[in-house]
Amino acid sequence: MIQTTPAIGTTMAVEQIDPTKASAYLETSGENRRTRTGKIDQYARDMTAGNWHSSVLRFDRDGKLVDGQHRLWAVVVSGSSQVFYVERGVSPEAIRTIDSGLVRTGGDVLSIMGEANATTLASAIRYARWFEKNPGFAPSSQTRDPFSPDELVAYLRDNPGIRDSVRISKRMFGVVPYSSSLAGGLHFLEAKRDLAKANEFWSQMLSGAEMREGTGPYMLRKAVIADRLKIREERMNINVIAALSIKAWNAWERGREIRILRWARGPQFNEAFPTIGVINE
Repeated sequence: MIQTTPAIGTTMAVEQIDPTKASAYLETSGENRRTRTGKIDQYARDMTAGNWHSSVLRFDRDGKLVDGQHRLWAVVVSGSSQVFYVERGVSPEAIRTIDSGLVRTGGDVLSIMGEANATTLASAIRYARWFEKNPGFAPSSQTRDPFSPDELVAYLRDNPGIRDSVRISKRMFGVVPYSSSLAGGLHFLEAKRDLAKANEFWSQMLSGAEMREGTGPYMLRKAVIADRLKIREERMNINVIAALSIKAWNAWERGREIRILRWARGPQFNEAFPTIGVINE
C-alpha cells in the first residue's frame, strides 16, 4: 500500500526487498557517501541472524537512491530478503538533513535496558569481543569491524560475567590512570582463564598493595603512573597500553618475572601485538 504525504510531497510504501531488487536500487544511486565495508558487514550479520529491524530507504524526485546504500548492499551480501519502508520524491532540502541526527550508542541501548555502568560496560564488551575475535590485532583497528547494538546485547546475554568485571574495573577510576573499559574487557577474558589470578592482578593494580617488583601488575602499574606524568603529546596511546597490559598478564599467569615491560615498535623493531595467554619466546 502506498501512502501520500501532501505536505511533504513524498510517498511511502512497504516493500520486501531481496538481493535482486536491492542491486537494481543500488544502480540508481547518485552522489552518495563512500561505502564502508565494515558497516555493510555489520548490517549483513544482523540480517543473517534475524536481528534486522525495518528502516526507511529514500529516493529523490528523479528516482535516485539518496539514503540506504549500506543497507541495500547488506541485503546483497547476506543473500536475505528484508522489509523496508520506501520513501520516494524526497526534496533536495530534505536530503541535506538525512543522517544528521544523534546516533544512539551502545551505551545508550544498555542504559535503556537498565544496565548499571552502561557506557563503560558497552566499551568493555567491545574490547573483550575484539580481543576474542581478532587475537594479535591492536584495539584501534576496531573501527574496521563495527559492532551493532543487537550484537552487543547478544554478547552480554551470552557473557553475563562481564558485568562483574566492569564492577571491579570501575573501582580504578580516579585511583590509577587506566581505562575502566579496557580493564573490564581484559579482566573478563583473563578471568575465564584463571579467575583467582585475574582478581589478584587487578586488585594489585588498584591498590598497589602486596606487590613484588618484577611481577606483571607491579610493572604495569609503574608504567601507567609514570606515563601520566608526561605531557599529553608524549603519553602512550591505547594500543601501547593494551599491549603492555596483555604482556604483563601473560607473565603473571605463567609466574614469570619481567625485567623490562615494553612493546617494541619503531624503525628497527616491529613486534607483533600480543595475544592473551601467548608468550612469544
